[in-house]
Amino acid sequence: MHMSLLEHWKNNLIDTSGRNSLLYFKFVTQKGEPKKNFLNLINFDDDLLNKLFNGQAISLSDEAIETQLERQKSDNTRTQDSSNAEYRKLAKTYHPDNRETGDEEKFKQLQASFKTIKDTEEQKLPKDPLAERKKVLDTLRLKDKTAEEDLGTNILYLSYGFLHWSEPKKDGAVNGLQNNVSPLFIIPLDIIKLGGLSPRYSITIDDDEAIVFNPALRVYLKQSFGMNFDSIPEKIDEDEINVNSFQSYFEIIKQTVSKNSWTIDKSKKTVSAFGFANLSMYKEIEEWQEIMLDHPLISTLTNKVILRTLSKTL
Repeated sequence: MHMSLLEHWKNNLIDTSGRNSLLYFKFVTQKGEPKKNFLNLINFDDDLLNKLFNGQAISLSDEAIETQLERQKSDNTRTQDSSNAEYRKLAKTYHPDNRETGDEEKFKQLQASFKTIKDTEEQKLPKDPLAERKKVLDTLRLKDKTAEEDLGTNILYLSYGFLHWSEPKKDGAVNGLQNNVSPLFIIPLDIIKLGGLSPRYSITIDDDEAIVFNPALRVYLKQSFGMNFDSIPEKIDEDEINVNSFQSYFEIIKQTVSKNSWTIDKSKKTVSAFGFANLSMYKEIEEWQEIMLDHPLISTLTNKVILRTLSKTL
């Protein structure tokens, strides 16, 4: 009973509002453009992940690992190539020298329209995706350093696997569903920065913290949908930290959420900071709960709650 009360208090520390990116992770802005407050490691394969699990530092300073910033550049380049091809085709049709279909007015309108489209596309295109990546890494590194100094806790994580799920829209719209994306496993990271004018960045696992199944998602899905993930430990055992050992957990999640027609993406991995305001208290209860239960103050509080509950029952 005392342990269940402590679990209840611990779970109440988790923010289940729409502001919590552990529940509502946003890959793009409202305009549909890739967000730049995280890195989506598009081709970070299982071999690299196993190397990370084995204690190796993984470089993020070159294009061998593609992020959403490079993908945006390649997508925009393809769009520009398509626009250029269409422009050349129409320009050939309306050029005044074309005796059959030439139209000087339409040709001028085409030139003006193409210039506007080209300028807009160039504005969207990252001038130097690697420089943009360094900015993101510097920002994440600074956030993590500030959190460690002010709160004594890490907020930088590699998210491994994502759940695509839905729920009724929070604005109360009839028959309206809101599609959401949430990270499944969060792996504590450190960003290492070496060098001066041309710094190089790499990521390593922060051994001071455990790899966990998303605590906010576990609590919210149990409260809102009655989904139970008790067969997945809150903290992954150190002996089970490899890609293969996670597959059984993914299978449990897949079977549990399939009745709601939800899906999981095991391949997606991101580097981001999670602003879990009460994370330090949550982690302290998680780490010290056995000692806390023996503390006279905690024991007195839990006994009072138990007595109050029993009196209401009787």
